Amino acid sequence: MEEELDPSVPDIIINSHSLYWSDLDKPKFLSSMVVCAFNMKCLFYPIGLIKTRMQTQQKYRHTFDAIRTILLKEGGFKGLYRGFSFNLYSLILEPVYIGTLESTRTILMNKKWSKTTTSFCAGGAASLCQQIFLVPIDIVTQRLIIEKQTNKKLIIQSIYRNDGLIGFYKGFLLQLSVNIPFSSLLWTLYWRIQSYLEKWNNSITSPLSAALASSTATLLTQPIDVIKTRLQIQHKRQPLKKTFQILLNERGYKGLMSGYFPRCLIVMATASTMTVSSSSTFVNEHSCDTPDCNEKAKLRCPNCIKLGLQNGSYFCSQECFKGYWTEHKKLHSQAKQQQQQSQTEQTDYFPWPGFHFTGMLRPYPLSPLRSVPSTIDRPDYADNEAGRSLSEEGEKSSSSTIKVLTEDEQEQMRTTCKLGRLVLDEAARSLRIGMTTDEIDRIVHEACIENECYPSPLNYYQFPKSCCTSVNEVICHGIPDQRPLHNGDILNIDVTVYHRGYHGDLNETFLIGQVDEKAKDLVQTAYGCLEKAIELIRPGTKYRDVGNEIQKYATAKGCSVVRTYCGHGIHKLFHCAPNIPHYAKNKAVGVMKPGHTFTIEPMINMVTAFYRVVLCLGTWHDVMWPDNWTAVTEDGKLSAQFEHTFLVTDSGCDILTARENGRPWFMDQHIV
Repeated sequence: MEEELDPSVPDIIINSHSLYWSDLDKPKFLSSMVVCAFNMKCLFYPIGLIKTRMQTQQKYRHTFDAIRTILLKEGGFKGLYRGFSFNLYSLILEPVYIGTLESTRTILMNKKWSKTTTSFCAGGAASLCQQIFLVPIDIVTQRLIIEKQTNKKLIIQSIYRNDGLIGFYKGFLLQLSVNIPFSSLLWTLYWRIQSYLEKWNNSITSPLSAALASSTATLLTQPIDVIKTRLQIQHKRQPLKKTFQILLNERGYKGLMSGYFPRCLIVMATASTMTVSSSSTFVNEHSCDTPDCNEKAKLRCPNCIKLGLQNGSYFCSQECFKGYWTEHKKLHSQAKQQQQQSQTEQTDYFPWPGFHFTGMLRPYPLSPLRSVPSTIDRPDYADNEAGRSLSEEGEKSSSSTIKVLTEDEQEQMRTTCKLGRLVLDEAARSLRIGMTTDEIDRIVHEACIENECYPSPLNYYQFPKSCCTSVNEVICHGIPDQRPLHNGDILNIDVTVYHRGYHGDLNETFLIGQVDEKAKDLVQTAYGCLEKAIELIRPGTKYRDVGNEIQKYATAKGCSVVRTYCGHGIHKLFHCAPNIPHYAKNKAVGVMKPGHTFTIEPMINMVTAFYRVVLCLGTWHDVMWPDNWTAVTEDGKLSAQFEHTFLVTDSGCDILTARENGRPWFMDQHIV
């Protein structure tokens, strides 16, 4: 039975510093993990060395005997750090592990997988990515620990001479059979124990959960770790069965647990330290969500956590929470209604069996094609069965020259672009939670006809609607359908009108209801990218320079720039020269001159911590839905866009599609 949410004020509020990835300042956290790992390695490397010695040599009776022998007879204190400098290369893999763990968990949770299954799979995926690079480092380090030879170069040459490149992956499958189950068990047990202990509302719950989970996972994987270590230090490869038999002959079955105590101590300390760091120092700051209270938030509403709500869930004290409860609980009702609506509104409509969706958005049925009165002037593709624009195709095949508009043509463009703005504004004023994107298309279509315009997208290479509506992870060219707008969506409406022989193109991204701060930041960044581009528009500017400025700004804001689609020339033709990429180091040709008209329309994607911090770049790639129009982000993250049509003048540019007050709608509008 589904758990019912208590309508009364909860007696406790769960500490906001519990480990929720969405709460973390991920760049700071991942960067700190490298520093933390270095400190932990400095402190615990001797214990790892002892563990390796005990697993591979019989002369030590127990842990303390190994410590005494090394200190007195095998190099002293320095002997406890044999191979340490080479092992430091493994530090760069800490962000890989954490980034993969977080990214995988986010993807699987979005697909409604259970928390246990998600944690198990995410832990395994993170370990797999890490081990691919870690095994060669471990093998060289182990040889440095065991052998008298301390020259790293000679050790590496010896491994290569004996076994070739495969020698650096000796025991790789065993290493995976240790670390993937260990990582999967660790995070599965951690989340299970954490959920049980969380009711204590105590700062020790996270490190205690980590310690208990890591010690259990270590116990269950220790025998394989011992065999793996023995296999990796051999000068020449031996069969796994023979290695196992030698171990049993030397130590019996007790040998399978040799080195458990030092290994357990290392993993307990590492896991506990990581959770303490994430749950305190690197949690994003939140202010109390009670109106007129600016105190730092330390607590969260438990009902909001169950419902997956971020905005409005943070409070500074129990008293503040109780005082605002009457208003706050309305958020719970809204969230429950939306979840129920999402479960019931989706029909059996599923046109592409087997297609893998990157995010939560799904296609809905389309309404019939809308008609345009014959009295309205239409472009050449409007009545073409395949929607082909023969004039555009002829222009592209014959010339790449950028057209300079005459004064009369410029006035025609001004008129058309003003009508395009009127149409988009009409759609913007109608927006509300629950309306479908098909309703938006109807409003756009009717507004076009009312203003004696043909909606340019309609039948353009068989596009079935009069505008593009791109929701959440849709980058561009979303087809309006029967999907209702949800509270928290972001929506881009792209309008192009054709009036008396000329096209005018513009779009804006809108915030639907209560949108979270990350989405707001993305939308603001997308608009900021367009503003940066506008600053460059003047005679003499190279078209390729626009992308440099856009990407510089987007990258500084932690976002990525889509490369598949670009700005374009526009006048009598919907799309023509010049092409204006929005990314840096592009090869666009041409220089801006007075009389040029074109669009700039940067598409900006939200970036996961894994791409931003670990790979230092954004996932700009897109995936096309089988409708051959809807382009979505590869990782299911949000995308935002703004577009204007520009005319280059003698002194700069005119924004032909600008709103009267010069501000985009998202800065002024509150959609409910």
